[in-house]
Amino acid sequence: MLSARDAMAVSELARVTQVDKGWISRSLAELEAKRLVRRFAVPRDRRVLMIGLTAEGTALLDRVAPVARERERELLAGLDADAVAAVLGRLLANAETLE
Repeated sequence: MLSARDAMAVSELARVTQVDKGWISRSLAELEAKRLVRRFAVPRDRRVLMIGLTAEGTALLDRVAPVARERERELLAGLDADAVAAVLGRLLANAETLE
């Protein structure tokens, strides 16, 4: 996943998130308009489009990430880790089948 400090290829972002490239592209356009991300080509291969967070995007992530982690912790509190992993595994398998 895109981290606060690193850039990644747009195609890799689509692959790891298992989200349609068109939806990713539209979403990135909105984030670019808000100056939260930047897109750029790789000098050695101009066909590869990279995405990275801007300073504003990193600042927003730094503010939001702790809140999101705490919310996730609250949602998963009391759940058996193995049961959660099994359910997530089934959801991923179903999603792959739908592709």
